Amino acid sequence: MSKKAKIVIILAGIILFHLMSNYIWLQNDTTYLIHDSHHHFLFSYTVYDVMKEGMSPLFNDNLRFFQQRRWHGVFVQYCTAPFYFLFGADQDSGVMINSTIFFVILILSTYGIGKTFSNEQGGVLSAFMVSMYPLIFNHLKVYMLDLPLTSMVALSVYLLMRTDNFSKRVMCLLFAISFAFGILTKVNCLLFVGGPLLYVLLQLFLSKQYRNNRVYKNLFICVLLVSLLSFSFLFFKWKDVLSRIYGSSWLNLAYFPYRSLTEGIFAQCARALQFIGWSIAELSNYSVSVFFFIIFLYSLINRGKAKHMHDIILFIWILLPLAVLAIVFRYPNDARYLMPILPPIAIISARGIVNIKQTLLRMVVLSLVVVFGCIQYFAISFGIPLKSDNKQIESLRHILSIFNGSLSGIVLMPYQIPIVYRNDQDNFSYPIDRKWPYKRIIETISKNKTKSNELKYIFFVDIIPEIYDPLNYLFEKDRLPFGVRYNSIAEEFNYEGRKTRIDDINKYAYVALLDKPDKENIDSFIRELITTQRNVIFNNRDGRWKQIDAIDFHEDNKLYIFKNNSNL
Repeated sequence: MSKKAKIVIILAGIILFHLMSNYIWLQNDTTYLIHDSHHHFLFSYTVYDVMKEGMSPLFNDNLRFFQQRRWHGVFVQYCTAPFYFLFGADQDSGVMINSTIFFVILILSTYGIGKTFSNEQGGVLSAFMVSMYPLIFNHLKVYMLDLPLTSMVALSVYLLMRTDNFSKRVMCLLFAISFAFGILTKVNCLLFVGGPLLYVLLQLFLSKQYRNNRVYKNLFICVLLVSLLSFSFLFFKWKDVLSRIYGSSWLNLAYFPYRSLTEGIFAQCARALQFIGWSIAELSNYSVSVFFFIIFLYSLINRGKAKHMHDIILFIWILLPLAVLAIVFRYPNDARYLMPILPPIAIISARGIVNIKQTLLRMVVLSLVVVFGCIQYFAISFGIPLKSDNKQIESLRHILSIFNGSLSGIVLMPYQIPIVYRNDQDNFSYPIDRKWPYKRIIETISKNKTKSNELKYIFFVDIIPEIYDPLNYLFEKDRLPFGVRYNSIAEEFNYEGRKTRIDDINKYAYVALLDKPDKENIDSFIRELITTQRNVIFNNRDGRWKQIDAIDFHEDNKLYIFKNNSNL
């Protein structure tokens, strides 16, 4: 068998292993998508709906994607929606389609860059390692834009390198298309690809190669393509994009409570250093794991002889986004914002391993990487043991308990991460079978609805996305005449237009609230708003609200459903 065939088989094996395992995970999990994952999927469902009606999803008034997604791009949803005709338009199908398309792009792109930086072995090892990073394979289970963004960034950097300083016309065209689609995936793509691109352009202009007529034309074509494909979207959305950047940056004067500019600058510098420390801790824990992070640190030292330009590209790819996130933004402390820097971390790590001169030591390290990567994957994804009555798996759990004891924070993430629902914020783990009262809520409000075909909304006073996000999906999926509204958890600006005033609550047909609300991790403004709204409902001084159901919730809690008699 040729060397090329072996590489193809290994890469295909990595891809199939994750996709088949992901399919099994989804088949055994009963939770619904919530938060951003839910909203991104629902938009793809809307695109599918429009296509199913035989209308153009690009120019359709009913779609209103500019209003729905505001500053986010639309590339991922438009990619996945056509496949719903083949595989069904449900959440698990959406997750699998999203994961399949962009995971394949990520693996092949990482291999291509890794091969360029070292050799074929380094490329394969880079692809394997990035696939075994918890942040990567965890995001295979949700419908988010961060994994697609990571894939498009990796593809864009790979194609940028293949342009050979913009001298190859075909590669320039492919790079421009990839970069544009990356921007349409998420505007953040500019931050991660922008650094390597600016460095390549700087080298090009310093060497005066841009004066070459062919290079000049290629540059012009790239700028034109990127502008036509991506900035046409940003042209309409630039206000929303800038509003999002301003609202979440320290430049927002409403969040600049300092007596002087000097004090503010020093405070921001301290915050930036704190963010860098948090980033390192996050990378070495839930994003990569300490074992792989140690491999990365070792590989920084054992880089071997590599092309200087390639080294700079990798370091800019990692360091520039970290610097911008640390200096500009007030709260970028979400691991998924760092996901696009994981491919260069894997590439540097792999190169360090293949550069080990002692053959025996190199094979030992390679074996440890493969074994640890697999153990980490199954431990996090399926919460070993799979079945408690299996003695062999019980023995394996006993072995893993060594890692999960005093060394859990150093060697291996906890092999069981307790979760109550699947979302994009928790480091979710094994598939679970949890029953939420969706059906009963739908039956309750349907039974109490008048014969009017007017769309009626149920307003959730408390922050319980594990209830209202799935309900929103079920209403849409089953064509039910109901909608969902809820309090925004974002205090600092009107997040996607969802902020609700207290006097607006009377316009909703139904209201749902918990007997014992969770007040933790809720901003003071929202907490005060929720308290006021709860008092309005419970006191019911004007006789407007009538309780129509009390549903047992988890942990000795109840979910009350109220009907607005004046609205129905």
